[in-house]
Amino acid sequence: MNYEQLTKSFSWFKQNRDSSILTMAGGIVTLYVALVELSLILSNGGLPQSQYILYYVTGLLPAILEIFFSVLMWVYNSRSGLWGVLTILVAFTSFIGTSGGLLVGFFLAFFGGIMSAIFKLSKN
Repeated sequence: MNYEQLTKSFSWFKQNRDSSILTMAGGIVTLYVALVELSLILSNGGLPQSQYILYYVTGLLPAILEIFFSVLMWVYNSRSGLWGVLTILVAFTSFIGTSGGLLVGFFLAFFGGIMSAIFKLSKN
């Protein structure tokens, strides 16, 4: 296997795939922390109905959106700058609800979004 074949086999990293993987990891960590918090809430008697809605909007929804945006970064590479900016905003929202997945998920998704936005800016 020569050098050209080797670089072609790893060329998918040049197409913004690494930022998508980083964002996916952050979304999975944040989702795991949100589900653990939900199980602790339910085992301790629950919350009033209005606080459940707030928890879903600030706890579970940002984690699901981070995963969704990472898939969109992977599939629609031409719009990766948009998905990166939206991922950064959603990462800040996850920081409110689940402390950003104990900060690990927040930083992974935040840096994945920054990498995606910078990748798109460097292509122009």
